[in-house]
Amino acid sequence: MPMTEWVGELRRLDSEALEGRISPDDQRKLDAWRDELASMVVLSQRVPLRPGEKPRRAMPVAQMLPVEIELPTGALRTTTVEVSGRGFAALLGSRLDVGQRLQCLLKLDRRESVGGEAVVAEAKMLASNYRVQFRFMNLSAQETGRLEDTVFRMLLAKLAS
Repeated sequence: MPMTEWVGELRRLDSEALEGRISPDDQRKLDAWRDELASMVVLSQRVPLRPGEKPRRAMPVAQMLPVEIELPTGALRTTTVEVSGRGFAALLGSRLDVGQRLQCLLKLDRRESVGGEAVVAEAKMLASNYRVQFRFMNLSAQETGRLEDTVFRMLLAKLAS
């Protein structure tokens, strides 16, 4: 099946799942295709997986979403530059220490957000700021699922445009 048709079918199945009207067979197909797409993205971007981690969790998508980070100096409202099922990356004006734990609230859309404790997984100095990667530490299975679903839909939107 050509890639454009496959993405169209993925979008159709995802839409049916979102509306709660997907058949069990189509849900299995959607899950398998989502895993296949995530594996392709993770492989193409050379994203390292932790032992036992599924590509769907690690799959990054370049996307701007509002995020609030509780820094020791106060709340910082900014936007992400990348989102995955693990967490997010943002550009910050000051350096944070790898391993530092902060409270973060990531807004997935107008109604939904996920948040909690996040650890600074990586901090890279760029020309005039820092690209900081945050990894959520204790999201519930439901929150992780919503985050992964959102990341998947962002990727589908990018592939369809």
